[in-house]
Amino acid sequence: MKNQGWCEHLSKVSKYSILKYQFEDRVVILRVQTWMCPECGMHGADTEIADDALAAIEQPAVAY
Repeated sequence: MKNQGWCEHLSKVSKYSILKYQFEDRVVILRVQTWMCPECGMHGADTEIADDALAAIEQPAVAY
């Protein structure tokens, strides 16, 4: 996980994942973007708490 950064190549592959965390009193939707450059191997990820519009998405909670 040390190879996180950004490179100058244009051919990056990106994927979004939506995670729903269910707590006793609320639900939090986390949007995760992961990306990788097939040319040099650089990769990274970014996360954000999604707005209420995504709360309508029914996805099982994931616990680690």
